[in-house]
Amino acid sequence: PAFDQESFNVVVANVNPTLSGIKNYTIDVGSQLNIGTIAQVFDPGYNNPQGTPPTVETFTYRVEWGDSTSADTGSVNIDVVGSPGVNTQGSFGGGHTYTTAGERTATVTVTDDDGGQDSGTFLVTVNEVVPALTVNVPSDLDYDEGQAITWSNLATFTHVSSNASQQYTY
Repeated sequence: PAFDQESFNVVVANVNPTLSGIKNYTIDVGSQLNIGTIAQVFDPGYNNPQGTPPTVETFTYRVEWGDSTSADTGSVNIDVVGSPGVNTQGSFGGGHTYTTAGERTATVTVTDDDGGQDSGTFLVTVNEVVPALTVNVPSDLDYDEGQAITWSNLATFTHVSSNASQQYTY
């Protein structure tokens, strides 16, 4: 029997990871924003130790907090090890402290070990904290008729700044 033989190359393209579960937050100036899970990552790639070459599916993340500070980076935690037909799943968290009020758009980017990426954004509303003002008025104002009353005789005002790092007494 006669037969023909042909050779051909198969190119398998990387599929980009997908981010999910990103949501918006509200925080006060000076308070630590702690996010247990900023995003979840899904990817059809998986560990293949028998492959040529062997592969290990890994991801890194980058969070730009939208306030001109340095970005946070790190490795994504693998929550579900993938296999043929089962996505590899991961997640990551983070935290940040904003020093000024306003709305900030944070950008999250995840990159897989093959260079594939996905990005998403979330809004952080940073509220100004109304400073505390304490007024202490003496319970007994004792003065003689015709005597001038000075401000220090009437009350003490204490103002604590929003980040509690400064206190002023008047």
